[in-house]
Parts: sequence; structure tokens; C-alpha cells
Amino acid sequence: MVASSKDSIRGQSENDSSSVTQLKESINQRPSSINVDSSIPNTSLSSTKPPHSVSIPKLFRFCSPGEKFLLVIGLSLSVISGSIQAVVTYFFSRFTVLFVEYTDSVIQNGEANAKALFIVSYSQNVIFSYVSLKLSIRTKEKYYKSLISQDMTFYDKNDSSDLSSKLSSDINALQDGTGVKFGYILQFVSTFLSEIILAMYFNYRMTLVSLSVLPLSSIVGSIMGKYIGKYSSQAQDNYSKSSSIASESISLIKTVISFNSHNIELSRFDNSNKKAQKNDILKIKSLTIGMGLLFFLVFSSYAIALWYGALLVRSGHSTPFDVLISFFALTVSGFSLSAITPSITAITLARSSASKLYAIIDTKSNINPLEPSNGIDASSITGKIDFLDVSFSYPSRPDSLSLSKLSIHASPGQKIALVGSSGSGKSTAIKLIQRFYNPTSGSILIDDVEIQNYDITSLRNVIGVVNQEPILFNASILENILFGYKSLGNHIPSLSDVEKVCIDANIHQFISTLPDKYNTIVGEKGVQLSGGQKQRISIARAMIRKPKILLLDEATSALDSESEKLVQDAIDNFSQNCTVVTVAHRLSTIKDSDTIYVVAHGKVIESGNHQDLLNLNSVYSSLVNSQKTTFDQSSPEQISTKEEKSNIIHDLDKSDSTENINISTDTSPYLSRKLSGIRSFIRLIMSKNVSFLCLLMGSIGALIDGCLFPLFSIAFSKMIFVLGEADYEKQKKNSNFYALLMFLVAIMVFISVTIKTFFFNIVFQKLSKRLRFDLFDSIIHRNPEFFDRKENGTGSLSAMISNDPNDIYSFGSDTLPTILASFSSVITGLIIGFIKGWRLALVALAILPVMMFSESRQAKFLAGVTDFNKADTDKLQNVLSESLQNIRTVASFSIESHFLNILKNSNQKMVKSLLRSYLISSISYGFSQSSLFLNYILMFYAGATFISKGFMTPEEMLNSLYAITLSSVAIGRLTQFLPFMPKALTASSNIVEILSVTDKKDLDLTHAQSRNGLVSGTELEFHYSNRPNIQILKKCTFKAKPGQRVAIVGNSGSGKSTIVSLILKLYQVTSGSLEVDNLDVRRWDDIELREAMAIVSQEPCLFNVSISDNIRYGKPNATQFEIEEASKKAHIHQVILDLPDGYDTIVGSNGDKLSGGQKQRVAIARAIIKDPKILLLDEATSALDYTSEKIVEQSLDSASHGRTTIVVSHRMSTVKTADWIYVLDKGIIVEQGKHDDLIKLDRVYSKLVELQNL
Repeated sequence: MVASSKDSIRGQSENDSSSVTQLKESINQRPSSINVDSSIPNTSLSSTKPPHSVSIPKLFRFCSPGEKFLLVIGLSLSVISGSIQAVVTYFFSRFTVLFVEYTDSVIQNGEANAKALFIVSYSQNVIFSYVSLKLSIRTKEKYYKSLISQDMTFYDKNDSSDLSSKLSSDINALQDGTGVKFGYILQFVSTFLSEIILAMYFNYRMTLVSLSVLPLSSIVGSIMGKYIGKYSSQAQDNYSKSSSIASESISLIKTVISFNSHNIELSRFDNSNKKAQKNDILKIKSLTIGMGLLFFLVFSSYAIALWYGALLVRSGHSTPFDVLISFFALTVSGFSLSAITPSITAITLARSSASKLYAIIDTKSNINPLEPSNGIDASSITGKIDFLDVSFSYPSRPDSLSLSKLSIHASPGQKIALVGSSGSGKSTAIKLIQRFYNPTSGSILIDDVEIQNYDITSLRNVIGVVNQEPILFNASILENILFGYKSLGNHIPSLSDVEKVCIDANIHQFISTLPDKYNTIVGEKGVQLSGGQKQRISIARAMIRKPKILLLDEATSALDSESEKLVQDAIDNFSQNCTVVTVAHRLSTIKDSDTIYVVAHGKVIESGNHQDLLNLNSVYSSLVNSQKTTFDQSSPEQISTKEEKSNIIHDLDKSDSTENINISTDTSPYLSRKLSGIRSFIRLIMSKNVSFLCLLMGSIGALIDGCLFPLFSIAFSKMIFVLGEADYEKQKKNSNFYALLMFLVAIMVFISVTIKTFFFNIVFQKLSKRLRFDLFDSIIHRNPEFFDRKENGTGSLSAMISNDPNDIYSFGSDTLPTILASFSSVITGLIIGFIKGWRLALVALAILPVMMFSESRQAKFLAGVTDFNKADTDKLQNVLSESLQNIRTVASFSIESHFLNILKNSNQKMVKSLLRSYLISSISYGFSQSSLFLNYILMFYAGATFISKGFMTPEEMLNSLYAITLSSVAIGRLTQFLPFMPKALTASSNIVEILSVTDKKDLDLTHAQSRNGLVSGTELEFHYSNRPNIQILKKCTFKAKPGQRVAIVGNSGSGKSTIVSLILKLYQVTSGSLEVDNLDVRRWDDIELREAMAIVSQEPCLFNVSISDNIRYGKPNATQFEIEEASKKAHIHQVILDLPDGYDTIVGSNGDKLSGGQKQRVAIARAIIKDPKILLLDEATSALDYTSEKIVEQSLDSASHGRTTIVVSHRMSTVKTADWIYVLDKGIIVEQGKHDDLIKLDRVYSKLVELQNL
């Protein structure tokens, strides 16, 4: 077992122990960079509870005055549209009683009403669509603007993935609930009220009796709405968490693959989905009971109204006409109430989503870069920096000081350096200079002015930053470099200016070898580049700003010694006119600094220049001595001349290869060959274990529900003649019978609506949950090359997982049963029409294709609009999601306005395209609404003609007429649900495409465990599949015997990390043989191969879970004891114990709540706990200070016993003890041997070693 950290310290040389003990002990102190305190109540917006929902007027708070005026017009049109129905009801009622006398007037008025309804419906649809679009995009802009304006305290408390998911889900819900569905509510309410007024006017007694069910209906509706809103909001919160998990897993996909942790991520995702499903099922139950009762009450009121109306006729208190027109009005009012439910559900969700969006919009940032300020313009500063007794604690951990009375000084143009152990507060000081936070106490002065007094944007504009973990955006190399200049004005540097800084950053020659050169897309987070290449581009990005203050936080940690030397010289030359603050563990990079501050526990313990501190023979001196690489050189002649050394450096610089560059020339989307939407939808139902019994039950319910409207018309038309019976006894008997028949229909409606609503919602809720899971499962099991493609960004893929199954659920639960019910209603109506009056039914049958054509054209047009906008929306979501995940880089370079402008420009384009679509699609909508009345007019005219010619009796005509007209109402209802259909069918095609495409794998794979750990490569060659002309590895032959420690060194981008990726089987070799235990890796089962391996990468990737769960990633069934033992070996145990929540501390998104060194030690513990046969260390200790590195290296050396270890490193002190060392150049192994042998060769390796001696 590895010795404890205390024992390790005791074991240090006597020379070191006297002066380094203080700094070593600081590693075991409470870390300054961890700003998580779960014992403090979480005040994040994600956990605080905003109002459950906003009021309806507040939904439109961001509408402009012009849009509010349009909204008033739209609401007025909705009232008119609803009221027109009452006028039609009146004239049709008159016709029913007096057939021929009123024919001409009814036709004329019907035509007028149809024209009016077309104009009103068209205008209403355009206005509400336009207003909701403008409202949603303006809210999206304000929401996003609020997010990128927040200080880092906000992001310490909120998950950026969750915040970005709301840009899609909650904005869509807001648009849906404030669009045409909002207009429908007022339209249906207007219809209800106008019909009630009409009914009251002609027969208030019968109307009041019928309305006796209204209080009960209101109670049922309000209770249903309350619970639907409650459970929908809870489900949406859990779906947002699922989306956040998916986004995180996709962004860290190589870590997921490397640790075979697909099931862990699937489990996290599924657990969140299950919670959402529970809420959804409760919502469905509330909806089912509520809808069933509402329809039952509505149809029961019809039965009561007709029964009481007949009684009034018999008693002489009313005429048959008054009863009839009142009943007509009451019937239509009931239909309008039944049609309002989907709109209420949409508005309920919109109010809930708006409350979450507005809560963030209303959150004020203490440091807002986008808010105009009266601060001092910093553009003319000289770069003088003073920390005066600065203390700072992260807001989430006010009891733990990261900086404690820190005082440092940098004169204009001076170079100062901060050194010390990981977590000592160095990077915190860098953050405070950028004013990510305000100090808790003390003062930070820039040019003798309090930093808070400067305009934040102008301050950051004079600062250049290069961080330890360089963040690049999914754009071209040129664009990434120009991000350093975008906030500085309208003048854009020329390409020659960019090339100059790239030459200085030692990256130009590499870029020039790429086919697209500076236009090469680097991928999300720069995934297409090696660590060193990313860091050099980041350096170029900082240089092009020509800053007054340059902050270098481990700026060259990812570079090999030669590149570091060249880049350091360039930085030195460049920084002559600016103040430089350097944080570094490699003391060779800071020895020329004017002042070096040694920091421990957030305070300065030593300061002076390099020589002064060496003379002190204290902490700094011991650090320097510990970094010297000891090697034996037999003669002075073995030390190359400066000229020889520079020649070798130049050769290595030229050899910078295109490692990791996987530039996709195929710009076609991954959805290359879509099945048709309907076929895809059916395929999903057939292949996803959908309960066909439930689907059958729901379909039967929908078909029965559709039949009941035409069947209801039979009783209704019979009742018309019963009311005119002169024999009151006979009238009483018949009216009681038909009223009872109507009540039975009401019971059947309750049963059918309940069955239809419950089973369709349950079936498609379960299907959508399954699709979410399967989509996520399929995506995270894709190979890394899938994610290297620009269109497959984290934002678009996570949006697909979130939105596409939801579109299918909306279609399956609402639109599909409505289609079935409409089909059933039309067929039943036509059958009854043919039985009662076949001539009139033929007229209706002739009209039907026209109505269906109108509906299909609208659906087809909407489908085209959906496909068109989805591509643009996915691209935008990728960009916005990436900017939020990398918010610190966005803030450092003051490029908030750049991303905000991308959103605004995209929105402007979207408004233009969608406005056109609204203007066209609304024609179909207006026609579909007015065609109902045109249908009535034509049938009325035809019926009257048939009666006048003796072809039909009045009773036959009415039976046929009402059976057909009531069934045609169902077609009109389809217009509410049409927008769901194209979205769902497009989503179905997308999902089927993703699920049906799998990465090619050999079927005959070997299932065995690695017992020895032998790794060998023979004549190994590799290039990325879509870039066959760029060779990454060339004829590489190497071997790592069981138990050996093998090192791979070379300049940045030479192919070292590529070998590690190939061993992990992240990519397949192009030619040659790569074997593990004498078996080609292509024959190994992926899971079992990786189970024998563990990796620690240069950029440690941690998940937004507890420290314990992050370490358990290496061994899912690990006990707490095993976790703690692994942490001790990684020298992180005491740090964790000092946290309030210990191992239960959540590390934050991307591990942001830990320092770089702390993250790397957690990653090392994650690898150690796996106890692998093959341990892969890709710059595993690059983020550690040398004291920590020395201790961790001892732990890794001890952990390496009995296993094969392959080390990739730039630090020669890390590899000198290796059993065998391979030196890589241009993807070719140019030297190999043991450390001493390679030193004697006095070639490439020797120079690498020499450059790291101080």
C-alpha cells in the first residue's frame, strides 16, 4: 500500500524537508478554490422557487406597444370570430323551424358570415402567431442577455446546461401558450358567452336550468387546471435536469467512453426521467378525470335542457322555436367549452415556464458587462496593479477565506509571478483582476483606482488572459483568434496581423499545413486540436488584444519544452509594453519575473526576484531544486551548442503535426436519408414495445367519441319534431325518451373521453420517455468521430433528446386521437346521412375533399416550415449552449455582445421567414374555418331544393343535415392540433435516423479480460476517416511489457495523445497492428478492453455530481473505504475532509468549483480506484505544483507496480524513471531507450531535458 502523505513528506530528502514542509503542509489545508458549501442554503435560481406561474397579463410583459396594440386587435377579432357563431346559430335555427320561407335570407347571411369569418380567422391567426413569435424571441434575448450578464457567483450556484435547456423548452412553451391557442381561448369564451346570451334572450328559463351545471363545471375545470399546472411544472423541472445530464454527458463523451460509464450516465438520466414520468402520470390522471367529467356535464346539460324545454312548451311558457334556438345556442356553447381544454393546458405551461424565465431575467447582476455604467474608461491605463490586504471568500463559502490579506504590487510593464501549491489562491487572484468577483475586504487598485470604479467592459478589454484549460469555440481558427479582438472596436485585424501573432505563438506553421488553414473548424471546446495546439491558439488570441495587462494562468502547461521556450520568448518580447501576471508551476517560465510571490493559504509568504529567493534558501529555493532534472553527462562535449539546440528546436517546430485534427469535409447533416414522417412514426410505435392493448383501447375510445356527435344528432333532430307535437301526452312520452337517450349519450361520452384521454396519454408518455432514453443511449454509444462533426454539437443533440420525444407525445396524446375521432365522426355522419337522405349525403361527400385538401395543405406547409427552422434553431442552440458552458472565457474577452448579436441576427432572420409562413398558412386556416359555414350554406340550399321538389321530407332532410354538420365540426377542431403534426413527423424521422444508424463493429469479438497488460503497436499508421490525406502516425512500432512504465515524449501535436486514444479504442487504426495481450484491439470487445484500462487526461473532466461519485466513476461498486484510500493515494483526501460536505460535495459543472490541481487529483483517484491492468497518464500531473506532483508521482509509481503504465508528459522529471522512453516526431518514433541512454545520444531527448533545467 502507498505510504500516507505524512509518511511521504517524512521521506523527502533532508535538504528539502527543512524549507518545503510549510508549502507541502499547505496542500493538506482547506483548499481555497473550492467554493461549494452544501451546508449553506442553496440560493441558486434553480433551487429557489419562483412564483408557481405568472398572471396572464404578465405573460405579455415584453411585448412592444405596437405588439400590444396588435394583441388588442387580435383579441377583438377573437371575440368577433366567436360571436359570429351566435349569428349563424340564430339564422340556422330560423331555417329549421321555417324551411323555405327563410331560404334566401339564410343563404345571404350565411355567405356574409362565411366571408367575415375567413377574414377574421385569417387576421386572428396571423396576429397571434406574429405576436407570440416576437414575444418569444424578445424574451429569449432578454433571458440570454441576463444569463451572460451575470457574475460568476451566479454560475457557481446554477448549472449552465440546465440554464441553456430553458432556451429551448421554456421558450417554446411560452410561444405555444401565447400564440393562436391564446386567441382560441377568447374565441371559445366569446362563443360560449354569445351563445348563452342568445339562449337567455329566447328562453331564459331553459337556459338557467341548463346552466345549473356550470358551477360544477367551473369547479371541475379549476381543480383540473390547478393540478395539471402543478404536475406539468414539476415534470418540466425534472426534464430540464435530464436535459442537463444529457448535455453534460455529451460534452464529456470521451470520459464517458473511456470509463465505460454509459450505464452510469443512463442511470442518472433515467432516474430524472422517472421522476418526470411520475409527475406526468399524475397530470394525465387529473386530465383524464377532468375531461371526462366536463364532457359528461356538458352533454348532460343538453339532455336536461331539452327535457325542460319540452316541459315549458307543454305548459305554454315557451314556443318550440324559442326552445329550439336556445338549445342550438346551448349546444354550440358546450362545444366551445369542450374545445378550450388544449388551449388552457398550453397557457398553463406557458405561465409556469414564464415564471422561471422571468425569475432569471429579473435577477440583477452585481457585475454587469452589458449594462451602461458611469465607470472610468480603462483604455488608457498603464497597467499598475496593487492588492492591498485583499481577503476573499467565495459567496457560497463565506467562512472559508481563499485569500487572506494578500498584498502584491506590479508596476507598469513589470512581470510578476505567483507560485505556490494547488489551491493556494493563485488563480483566485487572477479571477479578481478580471473582476469576476468583488473582494470581501481590502482593495484592488489598477493605476491607483479601485477596480470597482472602472467600467467593467473597458477594464476587461485591456486585459489578455490565457488559462490553464484553454477554451476554444466551435468556429474556425481565425474566428477563435479574432474573439480576442471583437470587443475592442469596429476595426478587424487583417489576416497578416493574425498570422503575425500566430508566428509569435509558434502555431502559424502548423495552421499552414491544414487544408483550410485559418478557416479550419476546431470543434466544440477545440476538440479537433491537441492540448498544446489549443494553448498556442489561446496565446495568439490574447496577444492580438495588445493588452495592458496580460494574465497567464499556467499558459504553457500543455506545451513541450521547445514550444514553451519559443512561446515564452515571444511572450517576453510581446509583453515589454504590458504588465504580466503569471501563475505557473514550471518555475523555468517565471524565473525572469521582476518579482515572484510565493503564496500559501491565500497570503504571501515570500517575495523577491529569482536570485533573491534562491539566496533565501527557503520555500522557493526548495521548489527550484525539486524541479531540476538530474541526469549524468559524462563530458562537456555532450552539451550541445546554442546553435545546435536551436536547429533541433526548429526541426521539431516544423514537425508539429495535425494530431487530433479531424476536419469534416462532409457538411451534410447526419440525418442523411430520412424515412417519411408517417412511416417513421409508425415504425417507432411498432418497435418500441408500445402496449397495443392500450393503443387499441384508446383508439376505440376515440372512435366511439367521434361516433357520438352524429348519433347525438339523431336524438336532436327527432326532438325538433317532438317539440311541435300537438298531443302533449305523446310529446311528454317522446321528450322523456329522447332526453334519456341524450343522457345515455352523455354517459357514453364520459366513458369514451376518459378512455381516449387516459390511454393515448399513457401510451405516448411512456413512448416519449422510452424515446428519450433510447436517443440518449444511442447518442452516447456513438464513436467520438460522430461528435467531432460540427452539426453534432452538444446543444443540438441535447435539444433533440429533450424536444423531439415531446413533439411526438403532443401529437400522440392530442392530435392522433382527434384525427381518429374526426374520421369516425365524418364516416358515421355520412352513413347516417346516406340512410336518412342519400341525396344530401352525396352533396356533403362532394364537399369533403375540399375541406380535407385545405387541412392537408396547411399541414404540408407547416411541415416545411418546421424542417426549415429546425436546422437554424439547432445551429443557434449549439452556439448559445457553448457560450453559456464557457461563460468565463466569454467574460474574459468581453464577447457577450458578440453572442447576443448572433442571437438577435438569427431571430431577425427567423421573423422574416416565419412571418411569410404565417401569412400563407393562415389562408388555409381561414378557409378551413369559413368552409364549415360554406358547407352549411350549400347543404342548406340543397336540402331546401330537395324538399321543394319532393325528393326528401323535412324530417329526412333534418336528420341527414344535422348528422353531417355535427360531424363536420370535428374537422374544424383539427386546425387546433395541426401544428403538432409536422413537428412530430419531423421528430419521428430524426429519431428513427439516429436509432437506426449504429457504428460498425465486428461481430466476432473476443470476450476476455486482460490478464497481463501487454501493449504493442507494429507499423502503426493512423489518419481520421474523413481526412485520409493527413497522416497522424507513420509506421510507429512500440511495446509496453506487462508491469513496465513506458513514456512517450515529443513536441506538442506529434501524435502522443493519439496513441493513447487508439489504445482506448476511441478510434480505429488505419493500418498496422495495435495489440493488447497479443490480440488486435479491433478484436477486443470495447467494454472489456476499456475495463482493463484507466486514464488521467491533461484536461481532467469531472461531472456535476459529488466528489465521491466522481471517484466512483472508476469503480461503480466501490465502497467508501476504497474511495478514501484512492483519495489518499492521489493526495486529495484531507482536502476533501476539510469541506463542509466532505465527499458529498458537488463539484459543479465541469468541476468549476475545484482548482485545476484539485480536479486533476480527483481524476487521479478515479483512475487509481479502478485498479487497472493498464494505466494511461496523459499529462496526468500537468496541473499540479511540483510539491504535489512529487507526492502524487510517488503514489502513481507505487500504484504502477504490477500494471503496465503508459505516460505522456512534457515534464522530463516525470518520465526519467520510465523503463523505456519513446520520442515522437511527425508521428514517427525517432528515438527510444532508457533515460540515461537517450541522454548519451545527445539528440532530441537530451535537449528536451536540458531545456527544463533552471
